[in-house]
Amino acid sequence: MAFSIAIEPARQDEIVAFVQALDSFLLPLSPPEFHFGLDLEAMDDSATTLLVARGETGGAIAMGALQIHPAGLGEVKRMYVDPAARGQRVGVAVLKTIEVLARENDLHIRNRQFRSHGRCLSPL
Repeated sequence: MAFSIAIEPARQDEIVAFVQALDSFLLPLSPPEFHFGLDLEAMDDSATTLLVARGETGGAIAMGALQIHPAGLGEVKRMYVDPAARGQRVGVAVLKTIEVLARENDLHIRNRQFRSHGRCLSPL
């Protein structure tokens, strides 16, 4: 599957749908005090870079964001791959692009074994 990844604004119908799908899956899994997802306003904040993967027809197939905190810490946020595009390594490509952005912002990548591709971003 051919796709491209680019920085895009969050306020698009496709991204809104991704956020809703992600929330509907994640929110029931933990109590409210452990919900740390970004809303659309925070996703468009200057401290957050949203990456969107688009398939051959131009439709969004995945997203992920890098949020940089004032202490120089980076956090991967809002990773989502459309079910039709899963298993084709689109999410891995988005995550690798986030890692490139983190390095460009002088953040160090430290892998952790949360799941198969868990990442923690911290200052050098």
